Amino acid sequence: MKKDVGGKKIGEYWKLVQIPVFVGIALSVLVILAPMLAVLGFIGYLIPLYIGWIAVKNNKYSLKHAAIAGGIAGVVTGFVGGIISAIWILSGFGMSAELMAAGYGAGYGAFAAGAAVTAIIVAPIMGAIVDGILAVVGAFAAENV
Repeated sequence: MKKDVGGKKIGEYWKLVQIPVFVGIALSVLVILAPMLAVLGFIGYLIPLYIGWIAVKNNKYSLKHAAIAGGIAGVVTGFVGGIISAIWILSGFGMSAELMAAGYGAGYGAFAAGAAVTAIIVAPIMGAIVDGILAVVGAFAAENV
């Protein structure tokens, strides 16, 4: 089994993205627990820019390696964020008072199950794509500043 990606070991990438990943996960939890702090979600887009920046400035990675690091961070934070969202959806906290009052509880259950599965599948994929692209932007900025 191949244990490297792009010529670097997974552990090398993990050392680079570990703290930003934990910050991203903490932001996911905060946004779920305190929806009025949803503006914090914007900070989540700054994390892969930072990953790309430090990949180039501190670790002398190439743009390709910065993209891979961002993608790895996106997969991890997307997966954990997807699980957090799924739990939130399935717990009923995502169900609006209007739906509850209208008696759509059973219909919501079917919808919630589908939404939860979708969150767990789609979030890591989108996280990898978006964070990989943003990490390249951060890396490119670091190379040119």
